[in-house]
Amino acid sequence: FDAYDASTQSVKIENLSNETCYIEKVCSASIDLLFSDLDMFQLNGAWGRECHINKRHLVQGSQSISSARGASGHGQNPFIALATRGTNEEYGEIFALNFVYSGNFLGQVEVDMHKNTRVQLGINPFDFEWILDPSQSFQTPEVVMVYSNEGLGKMSRIFHKLYRNTLASRKYLNSTPPILLNSWEANYFDFTKESLLNLAEKSSEIGVELFVIDDGWFAKRNDTTSSIGDWVPNQVKLGGNLDTLINKIKKNKIKFGLWFEPEMVSPNSNLYRLHPEWVIQVKNRRIEESRDEYVLDLSNPAVCEYITEILSNFLSVYSIDYVKWDMNRNFTNLGSTYLSSERQKEQAHRYILGLYSILENLTKRFPNVIIEGCAGGGGRCDPGMLYYMQQIWISDDTDAIERLPIQYGTSLIYPSVSLGCHISAVPNHQTNRITNLDTRSTVAMWGNLGLELDLNNLRKDELEILKNKILFYKKIRSIVQLGDLYRLQGLDETNEYAWMYISEKQDEILVSYVQIMAQPNTVAKRLRIPYLDVNFNYLDVENNRVYKGDELYALGVSKGSCKYDGYSKQWLFRRI
Repeated sequence: FDAYDASTQSVKIENLSNETCYIEKVCSASIDLLFSDLDMFQLNGAWGRECHINKRHLVQGSQSISSARGASGHGQNPFIALATRGTNEEYGEIFALNFVYSGNFLGQVEVDMHKNTRVQLGINPFDFEWILDPSQSFQTPEVVMVYSNEGLGKMSRIFHKLYRNTLASRKYLNSTPPILLNSWEANYFDFTKESLLNLAEKSSEIGVELFVIDDGWFAKRNDTTSSIGDWVPNQVKLGGNLDTLINKIKKNKIKFGLWFEPEMVSPNSNLYRLHPEWVIQVKNRRIEESRDEYVLDLSNPAVCEYITEILSNFLSVYSIDYVKWDMNRNFTNLGSTYLSSERQKEQAHRYILGLYSILENLTKRFPNVIIEGCAGGGGRCDPGMLYYMQQIWISDDTDAIERLPIQYGTSLIYPSVSLGCHISAVPNHQTNRITNLDTRSTVAMWGNLGLELDLNNLRKDELEILKNKILFYKKIRSIVQLGDLYRLQGLDETNEYAWMYISEKQDEILVSYVQIMAQPNTVAKRLRIPYLDVNFNYLDVENNRVYKGDELYALGVSKGSCKYDGYSKQWLFRRI
């Protein structure tokens, strides 16, 4: 990809012999460097704290990242960057790799006794084998490789432009994903037709463009113990048929979305009672339950055909503009009743191929339906998903302060237009933290703005603030979604975050700043605004003050009075 200073590598193995071959390990990329004085950057964490940046210096021997959970995972993102010492946002050499795959992976860096470095990335060989009969071939997924000689910032901007413009089947270029309200933290499973209509009406009044009903709309689903797989609208709970409800919601001039978890099935469901052989299981062993669910065996073509047909029927019959595609548990007791005994170790990879085939069919048939990827939050935030899904719900943790390191880390690779970021209620439902609405809005404007709260419980002044925040985001979202991202430096790294976007035409700049904790006995500091053209003047849109470019570069702007926790500020500059 010459225009992006990036390249990809994959491996195709062909069996040209007359005998069966067995693939036990194959890497998509293997790169050798003749030096080892490098830092290794990775993104790790867990559910609710995904994609935190971790840096460690390479030592002689092996160091690795991996997932063996059936998905790319909350624990490690399929990304490795090797950087020269002292690398920061602006300076340093970086060799970065990202795996275009949503399943088990292994990334390994080995330093030998002669201080050479080998980095490899590919399908995890743990519990993997592929039988290759004569004349057959096996194609590995791609690894994207990026080189930057201007630090992490340039690396990120290469990844962002590459993924926006070339990865997605429906390109991000010129896209404006709608501002949505998701019903989950507003209602959880407890809603009625009236509560949904009230919520949708209030959403429209404050400028929301898409209303999404999350879990609980189907079969007998009032908690997690039943009905996944029985995708039949609950007409009692919805107060009639789904089509009528959708039409009433859309009278508010707002789009409609629906939550699905297509890859799972509840033990207490008609689907499981009809097809117990369709779930991942080891013969003659108890099937492991997690979250009251089993995982459907997508290595079985009949299962993939069923899921494709069910969702196709829904998207054909109902006026659905958006699907939130969830996957809330990982693999346990890996085994398939469909695959032969000698092909059991092919299951995890065949599962991902089955998933991709479902998404390939759906996205081609329904190209205008937005799909948001979710796997208990960011459990499958990877380029493989971004090929089919226009955005990823990067964490179930909606706390604004906790979101800062999550979004900061995710932004190393993935473009802002692909990140779902929501304003949530306080006290926050995950951390119980109370953060002011300004800060919650500022943090949520890092990516695609959404709401995750009950508007019916807000005061009139809070609704008015939200309305103004949404109006402001509509003015700047093209900058956020399609502009160049710069993470700003010169801050207290334990207590401050600042980032900026420069529009495609270089004529608008959005700067965001958050201080986590207030500190006593300090004077107002300034935030320098680098990366702009010092030969121009810039207008602060809020107060009409004009700054010289070199003034913003050298002196910056005042951060203001940071006298309370969760303080934030935003500036919008126009070049004049």
